[in-house]
Amino acid sequence: MKQVKLSTLKARLWRLVSEYVRRKDANRDGLVECVTCGKWYHWRSAHAGHFVPKKKGSAVYFDLRDIHPQCANCNVWQRGNLHAYYDYMLDTYGQDVIDELKQLGRTSLKITRDEYADRIKAMRELIQAL
Repeated sequence: MKQVKLSTLKARLWRLVSEYVRRKDANRDGLVECVTCGKWYHWRSAHAGHFVPKKKGSAVYFDLRDIHPQCANCNVWQRGNLHAYYDYMLDTYGQDVIDELKQLGRTSLKITRDEYADRIKAMRELIQAL
């Protein structure tokens, strides 16, 4: 039996994390608020934007404290709208978590196949519970 590539497992986990982040705060109509501009979008068209950029191998890549719903304009065209994102993060988590996430963003994270499988299973369960 052929072993699944780590890059494939990473992509699967990211799709699930992204879906969870965009759906968990959605209202009954499936609308979620962009944390940086405050506009409402259907969760399917929203992005899951990182406060600390998700560099390849970064330890914040899947950290749910670092990922929140954003519109495409804020996430892509305004490159995260970081001033507004900082204000959101400060109000939501405080400076200690911001500092921790920034430090994690400078460290790498190696995830094994078994850890990916466990995380994928856990994320599927979180999505099912929504």
